Amino acid sequence: MTLPERASANEVRGLVHLARKRLLRSVDADRDVPGLERLFRAQHRALTARRRAPYVWAGTILVTALAVLTFRSIFSRPRHQLAYALRPARYEFSDGTVISLRTGANLQVLSANEYAPHLRLTRGEADVSVVHRADSRWDFSAGPFDVAVVGTAFELNWDPERQTFSLDLRQGAVSVTGPVLDGPLLLHAGHRVSVFLETGRVAIDLAQPSTSPPRSPSPVQVALPAMAVPQAEPSGSSAAASDAPPAPRAAPKASWRALVGRGRFAEVIMQAQAMPIAGCVSLCSAADLRALGDAARYTGRAELAERAFLRLRERFAGSPESTVAAFLLAHTYEAQHRLQLATTWYERYLSEAPSGEFSAEASAGRARTAAPH
Repeated sequence: MTLPERASANEVRGLVHLARKRLLRSVDADRDVPGLERLFRAQHRALTARRRAPYVWAGTILVTALAVLTFRSIFSRPRHQLAYALRPARYEFSDGTVISLRTGANLQVLSANEYAPHLRLTRGEADVSVVHRADSRWDFSAGPFDVAVVGTAFELNWDPERQTFSLDLRQGAVSVTGPVLDGPLLLHAGHRVSVFLETGRVAIDLAQPSTSPPRSPSPVQVALPAMAVPQAEPSGSSAAASDAPPAPRAAPKASWRALVGRGRFAEVIMQAQAMPIAGCVSLCSAADLRALGDAARYTGRAELAERAFLRLRERFAGSPESTVAAFLLAHTYEAQHRLQLATTWYERYLSEAPSGEFSAEASAGRARTAAPH
């Protein structure tokens, strides 16, 4: 027998009375009373559960909604838009960033999101001054090239007719990607890069003003031909020897830094392999180890770049070149998606040079690699 869902106690008693009448035998009182008690308790539990069910569901929905809202408030950031004003040939953004356009230049604001603004230079030259913020990363497109910026000042040029891209970096650091380039090209203050798509030529000018006195070239930078040990000359031939014109000296080869500046990365690596590599990393100067590591990075030889920078850190510990090598190691590891190592080296660079030339890029890199993935 199934009881009505909302049956009262009197109705249940009435149903029990009718059931008793239909029985062909009497019911034992010792069994009747406990049975009735069990029946009423079961009915009471069923009614109580039905009354509580809506509250249980409402509580579950409320707790779930609160959890979702809490998660969104913690792990998501509101995407506010940067306000900007367009003056004659000049964009002024609310965070202080200013972009000035040369005559004939055309710039498009694809996104003004405050954490990831994206702009496109379709032609001409733009003078860019981005205000550094640790939680934002500007992105500039110029033709098929992409320039990732944290905080810096540079001149950007794209000529669609000649298919020529150039960037002159005055301050900070940027990462450039695009055709012809072998992976991300990291540039810092004083660097200029030009890419000619029609010929595939890449020209990188790494010249920077320096207040330190010029150092004498290392044995690696100047290659001298093999010379035989001079034999003793007869005493009568000394005058003739003094009158003879001096033997021509071999012209020194271009330094590895200069070769990297001209985009001749493979030539640097070939010269290092000829030493061979083991000899280079043990004997090369700090400048040559830096150039070798850069050439390896630009040609996608991450293991060689790592080896060169680690030896630079070991052999020239405490030097400015060693500090820069910490940042370059972090950048190399991040490109390989070895994020834990990248975070470690970004932090090491910041501890050694908290106001260094790569401090803005290192802070942004640490934020990228240390974030949960």
